[in-house]
Amino acid sequence: MFKNGYSIITREIPLSAGAATIVDIPQSSLGTLWFSSPNGTTIEEIRNTEQEIKSDVPAASFEDLLRSNIGRDVTLTTVNLGIVIGKILAIQGDVLTLQQGGKISMLMKQEIRRVELDEGSKTSYSVTSSQRALKLKAKGNGPVYMVSLERGLTWAPGYAIELKDDKTLSITGKATVIDDLADLNNIEVRFITGFPNVPYAGLPDPLTSGQSVDQFVGLVGGAGPGAFGGGRGRAAEMMTQNAAAPAMDFGGSMEITNLPGMQAEELFFYRRPNVELKRGDRAYYILFRSEATFERLYTWDVSDQIQGDVYQPQPIESAEDVWQTLKFKNTAGQPFTTGAASVFKDGQIIGQDMMKYTTAGAETQLRVTKSLDIRAKRTEEEISRQKAALTVSGVGAFDLITIKGTLDVQNLKPDAVNVRIRKQLTGEVVSSEGSPKVTKTAQGIRQNNPQSQLEWTISVPSGQHKAVGYTYRVYIRSY
Repeated sequence: MFKNGYSIITREIPLSAGAATIVDIPQSSLGTLWFSSPNGTTIEEIRNTEQEIKSDVPAASFEDLLRSNIGRDVTLTTVNLGIVIGKILAIQGDVLTLQQGGKISMLMKQEIRRVELDEGSKTSYSVTSSQRALKLKAKGNGPVYMVSLERGLTWAPGYAIELKDDKTLSITGKATVIDDLADLNNIEVRFITGFPNVPYAGLPDPLTSGQSVDQFVGLVGGAGPGAFGGGRGRAAEMMTQNAAAPAMDFGGSMEITNLPGMQAEELFFYRRPNVELKRGDRAYYILFRSEATFERLYTWDVSDQIQGDVYQPQPIESAEDVWQTLKFKNTAGQPFTTGAASVFKDGQIIGQDMMKYTTAGAETQLRVTKSLDIRAKRTEEEISRQKAALTVSGVGAFDLITIKGTLDVQNLKPDAVNVRIRKQLTGEVVSSEGSPKVTKTAQGIRQNNPQSQLEWTISVPSGQHKAVGYTYRVYIRSY
């Protein structure tokens, strides 16, 4: 199952005398519905057709009860005729026809106030309705397997990261299953991490949809990339208390599956055997537990001052947020999929952020909480300007300005800390202090300016300041 509400479902369809009928037709996605029978059975035909269904409906009125018992004796209490006894022959319109001895009599239904029948009389009646069904014909004993992508079954990953001491943490990964699709009866489920290219997941397969020709052609004709291609905000990528709390052992009391995960091209499958769920159920499974050493890092991300083609400096000595961040390796032997990760210490939740996809053995960083004891300020000032230094045909003139910036960090903690600073900027880096790593990323305003990232990692002693500087030139629109 994927994390966006879709799952790949495999159904086993038993055959009886070479045939099978599926009344509850799954709603499959376009192009993903396939049938197979790997044991030598030959599938001759699969049809979505309309069939008549007979069902019993409880009698809900005098008329329903009388109609269900035509041919039986009945005792009626009436409004004006007293007690009437006879055999029910027919009901048509507003009239009930009875046989009383050797006579036939008719009674208006509105005269009836009470109906009495012998024990064993029917209390329901049969109705016939039409219903669409998938009908399979095959040569062989089966079974037949049906595979399709369907919406209604999904999972949400989550992580609990517990800081055991100043160097070691434990990571517990979980899967929460949401089943609004079908009953799962003692099957193995696989939780998929990755992003498959299935652009038409939101379109129905014509065999199972029951749509008319016009409906299907109209829908497909206007189709674009669907469920797996839409935009996703931070929340779709798949939170302190004062009272003392007991030490937590996240997932320690729950069974962890021993099945190894599976890799298929760019997708990874976490596996969980013997799952029993009813439609509408929700479930919680522990996928893995591992331990790793970590480094506590403080991170400061400094945004770009160029917005569009305008320089928008912040106020002098603008205060910034510094985040406490955990840096560690994935030692679980399987990938971390993108999901919410909560960090705990001594049973207390101290922060939460989004765990990014991390392959097994790779390093990751997870923000925990803002650090109030690490104070960061930035200053930028324009030190020169060359008016109309560049003219772009059909666009206009651009000034070339030179900007000097300073990033200052103050450590109010009792120990020295390492701070990683990343500064995004649009323009050409002229000079920098502290030997940062400079990475050019993309082209900026109408390709007149490069875009760069400067990254420093500095050690700041307790109670002291440390500052780094940079100078860059950038073209901005002339006014």
